[in-house]
Amino acid sequence: MTAEGGGHSDGRQQRRTMESRQHASPMENMLRVMQEQKRLQQEQMRLQQDGMKALLEAIARAQSAGTVRAVPH
Repeated sequence: MTAEGGGHSDGRQQRRTMESRQHASPMENMLRVMQEQKRLQQEQMRLQQDGMKALLEAIARAQSAGTVRAVPH
């Protein structure tokens, strides 16, 4: 899906802008952005899970070492 400037006077300018975006149409750009957002969200989730896991492991180590008491909720 590439947009080509037809018989318009700004066709050359349009084409130059498209070339600078590696021939991507606005729709392709939007899809690429959405895919990148999804990838970043998945990465963020993974990092949060890793952080939570590390935190829980650190708490468990501290409790087993007797340096921290479990706090009742």
